[in-house]
Amino acid sequence: MKSGECTIIPGDDEIIIDPPFILEQFRLQKVVLSRRGRVVTLGQLVVEPAMRCTGIGSSFMGALIREADKEGLILALTPDTCYGASSLARLRRFYRRFGFRENTGRNINFLVNESMLRLPAES
Repeated sequence: MKSGECTIIPGDDEIIIDPPFILEQFRLQKVVLSRRGRVVTLGQLVVEPAMRCTGIGSSFMGALIREADKEGLILALTPDTCYGASSLARLRRFYRRFGFRENTGRNINFLVNESMLRLPAES
């Protein structure tokens, strides 16, 4: 697998994806992705404490987004500080940099329960 690549396993059933090659490639502690239909949910993205603020999370998110856009998938997530993040506001800003928007008001999508989502970029 080349640097900067990520694979989303196809399927309509919920699938937890936590393969060692993704963890090793991006030097992540844990990643949990699930897919239901056209929606991929990022359940956990845990960067080892010593590796935080090095760009690893951003590299992974860039690869995930490229793959999701290529497949026309919606990405969804709910930021949470229980895995070591310093604040919810900081997490929300991080995900907004990648095109995620709050799943509320005029932007609400009833297909997902998560608080943020990203629609696929149109080619």
